Amino acid sequence: MSLSGSLGLDSSSPSPAAGSSGPASRPPGEGPLSPASGPVEDEMTYEFTFESTDVYRLAVRVARWMRQAPWRPDQRTLRDQGVRAAESTVLNIAEGWSRSGQAGRNHLRIAAGSAGECVAVLDLVDFKEAADRQQDLRRIGAMLNRLQRR
Repeated sequence: MSLSGSLGLDSSSPSPAAGSSGPASRPPGEGPLSPASGPVEDEMTYEFTFESTDVYRLAVRVARWMRQAPWRPDQRTLRDQGVRAAESTVLNIAEGWSRSGQAGRNHLRIAAGSAGECVAVLDLVDFKEAADRQQDLRRIGAMLNRLQRR
């Protein structure tokens, strides 16, 4: 088979007109580079492993709650610190889960520290659901401490 035949080019078809760019002048859906030749977008689903873990999902729920909590204007610095710590927990879980060895364990250790920081922030405010979120954060810390040993 010739090179043009192995590339899906038919040597009997007329050559592109002067000034055209070759394959781009093919009718849509024809030729080796047609959209139909690649995978369909809907079939290309992918999920990171961490996305399905309890620790990640719980951390996301707590981080979203921290942003929506009823912070008073005079608690702005606590709000900023608490939200950053909650977001850091989520992001370090994702990064730690995606890495192996000491680097991954280090991110999980940082995530556990950030969860502890969130508990401390919630100790300083009086929110209706703060005690429940602190329990969630303690659960996150326990899971992360266990994961660091893997």
